[in-house]
Amino acid sequence: MHILLPILIIGLFVYLYCLFLVAVDDPVFLRRGISNEQIFNIAFFLILASVLSARLSYVLLHFNPQFLNPIVFLAIPYFPGLTLYGGLLGGLLFLLIYLKMQRATYGRILDFFSFASFSSVGICSLLFHSVEFVRQRFFPNVFFPFLFIVVFGLLTYLFLPRVKRGQAKEGSLSFLYLFSFSLIYLVFEATAKSEKLFLFVSRDSLLLFITIIIALSFWLKQLMVKKEKEISSQ
Repeated sequence: MHILLPILIIGLFVYLYCLFLVAVDDPVFLRRGISNEQIFNIAFFLILASVLSARLSYVLLHFNPQFLNPIVFLAIPYFPGLTLYGGLLGGLLFLLIYLKMQRATYGRILDFFSFASFSSVGICSLLFHSVEFVRQRFFPNVFFPFLFIVVFGLLTYLFLPRVKRGQAKEGSLSFLYLFSFSLIYLVFEATAKSEKLFLFVSRDSLLLFITIIIALSFWLKQLMVKKEKEISSQ
């Protein structure tokens, strides 16, 4: 069985624990009528959406006819192949669409789910690439995941307490996490020993470009909403 399975299990526990730390009995959620049960229902469907999109994006980017067999497609531990960036992108899109359908105020929810998700992603990425480093002795395999954990920790220390106290714009922390992750891992993909489509761009890098565009679009939308509120209040 591939080393990926125990790493994913560790990531799942990290994700749920971090979500529990910030979201359970949050006073703002309670005032808005968002229960703990709703939060963990979203978490469950987000996990499914992320794993499915990570698998689907891997199959599309690294196509092999054997994946047309549904058993092979679903038997991830025995036929490994997941794309971290595809899972992240799919999870983000699912969360945005779901919250839009529920007409929920999504800034704070995005921030808390981003904190839990990127905690899990950072740990899983570092563990996986540490194993790859032992096999390949390629220093960037551990340097860039470690760099992201440092940046993630710094952003969390500076902004998460302010978000919880309502002193920072809701949704801003999600943008910072997503943008910093995408930039760091774009450089990582450029230096990685992988097949390049052109220059320093690999197949997986294409997903990161899409993620950066979504992050910038979300940030611009937040600025526009803020500006409209300022104009309407005058």
